[in-house]
Amino acid sequence: MQLIVEFPVDAEEYAAQGLAQNVSPPEACPHCQARATLEALGYYQRNVTGGKSTVLRLSIRRFRCQACGKTVSILPAFAQPYRLIHNRAIHRFFCGQKSGADVTPWRALLRRYWQKFGSWFSRVDAVLRRPFDHVPHPRSPERWWEAVVASYGDMAAATRLLVTEFQTTLFGRYRCHRPNTPCP
Repeated sequence: MQLIVEFPVDAEEYAAQGLAQNVSPPEACPHCQARATLEALGYYQRNVTGGKSTVLRLSIRRFRCQACGKTVSILPAFAQPYRLIHNRAIHRFFCGQKSGADVTPWRALLRRYWQKFGSWFSRVDAVLRRPFDHVPHPRSPERWWEAVVASYGDMAAATRLLVTEFQTTLFGRYRCHRPNTPCP
């Protein structure tokens, strides 16, 4: 399982300072809810874009629950699950900024992200409608993105909430966000 956690630094500082080594385990296992059973398992490596056209290699901390044997990893909130480009650049592009040091080099990939969001947003909308049936939901990706920004402020906050509360992201539903249930 993957948990999204806010760090007070950007991707460059996270990588340069080796902050993955300082990540503490969650108090309870997100799979079985057992307390104080998560032990350090190691790290996995993943890439994320830096502030310009750089790609950073990050270590992501993993833990294993001694009670149920399942693992959990701690993904920094500046990184989008299963996406190369960091959340700040995705957010800016989705808000209409088509240039900038962290957007321009990645425009083609960001356009594909927008297409993926456009094809997925109706499913995310359906997930969110269940608990909030009384709330009207926009019917276009542009209006839906405006509602996301108005409600959550930015891509990182929206992703953290969607993963934590609804086990989905703005781009898809992944097995690592759904403890004990297979993906549809």
